[in-house]
Amino acid sequence: MTKFRALTAFLAAAVLVPVLIYSPIQAAAGVNVNLYAKTDTVKAGDTISLSVNFATFPNLTRFGPVEVQFDPEYVSFAGMDKGSAMPSTFAVSNSASTNVIAVIGVDQAAEAQIGANQTAPTADEAGNPIAPPADPSMHSDTTVTVCVLYFKVIDTAPSGEANFWLGGIGGFKDSALAQLAASAGNTVIVPVQSLLSSEASLSSLTIEGAELTPAFSPSVFEYEAHVPRSVTTTAITAVAADAAAQIMVTGNDNLVVGDNPATVKVSAQDGKTALEYKINIIRDSNFVPAGASITGSDGKVYNFVELPQTLTLPMGFTQQMEMLGTQSVPVFTGNGLKSMLLYLKDADNDPALYIYNPDNGLIRLYDAALALTVPARLLTITAVASEDIVPKGYFQAEVTIGESTVQGYISSKTDLSLLYLTNEEGVSSFYAINPETGDVYPYKDIQAGSSSFLIPFVIALILAAAEFGMIFYIIYQVRSKNRPQEVKRV
Repeated sequence: MTKFRALTAFLAAAVLVPVLIYSPIQAAAGVNVNLYAKTDTVKAGDTISLSVNFATFPNLTRFGPVEVQFDPEYVSFAGMDKGSAMPSTFAVSNSASTNVIAVIGVDQAAEAQIGANQTAPTADEAGNPIAPPADPSMHSDTTVTVCVLYFKVIDTAPSGEANFWLGGIGGFKDSALAQLAASAGNTVIVPVQSLLSSEASLSSLTIEGAELTPAFSPSVFEYEAHVPRSVTTTAITAVAADAAAQIMVTGNDNLVVGDNPATVKVSAQDGKTALEYKINIIRDSNFVPAGASITGSDGKVYNFVELPQTLTLPMGFTQQMEMLGTQSVPVFTGNGLKSMLLYLKDADNDPALYIYNPDNGLIRLYDAALALTVPARLLTITAVASEDIVPKGYFQAEVTIGESTVQGYISSKTDLSLLYLTNEEGVSSFYAINPETGDVYPYKDIQAGSSSFLIPFVIALILAAAEFGMIFYIIYQVRSKNRPQEVKRV
């Protein structure tokens, strides 16, 4: 009976030993990979510890890459530690990119030992079976943390959720040199409380040369503003309640007559919150603002009138918009003149061009037939209040200046022609016309003072003659004294 049992044991060992040597312990059908992290709310500067766990560890000798993906809008990768339960011979490393951490593990010592075990003898010299070497690879039927990845919440992280999930996984190999299937488990979501402001309102909003309707309020998001016809681009000035917010203005240029929708978009510091203020900029079809008026130096009120299509400007004048008081109105300037022309209407007369001096507020009717425009001066032909002031020897007649013939004064004794003109300050006086060049310059009448001019001249002449006579007399006396005396002969 004893011999039979021994023979049975020998035969069993002969069959099982080669199987144990050349077929290591069979691994599980696959590996399930999961992620774990605390889900407490974090903020900028905090660190999130993310564990990479295997649900079981079926005698693995290597794995990876296991791709752990994350949202770089919230976190940045800060480093990795190997799981504390991993064998010291099992090396775990990673490679990081913008939003993926690839984890790789390999136990080179275990793989070398497994290779050596395959060549180990199965029986001793006497033919007795030898127990196979122990499997050097790690085995666990419970969850094993292979590594811990650390992520730092970035300073610009908005409020929201930081997500971590598994991408591609593979490369799992067990001690039997078999490739194992792997499956990705859960996604980890960690709430993030941003330190960035979510304030996206405005503290003020203005538009150049116009008023908002209704008046600005941070909680009102739609407005209307009228600008003159001459305006094709207007500046919109917006100030955010939070200095860190970003402002973008659109629709305030290339304005057409009528409606022009403009927007002011305010993006909060957190990059997610945004508000939009809308302004309908209405470019008026008329150049003249409604109710625009001006008061002259004499207290008379004139109303600005829309410019007719048939209005012809004097040569050298151009139209532009000018702020007179609080109104932007059309004016006509040119030739370096301080005065400008305005198209106005008073209570008694039809609309017409007027000369306006901004220095003294003087407003006078402009008549092209009576106006002379010389470099930097605008002079108006004016009727003489009294003939007594006309220079002596001059009489009224037609005077030619340039290509125009106007009423002036001429003299039969000189070619000089005179005009009685009013300057931009409203002062009237006579001006002379150069017959050769046509230049106009203030006239000075010297005829009335001609006799008084001769008196000093005559006096000076008499004094000079007297002085000459005195000098002659002195010379004569000196010569007489120095003449030799005549000697008488006896």
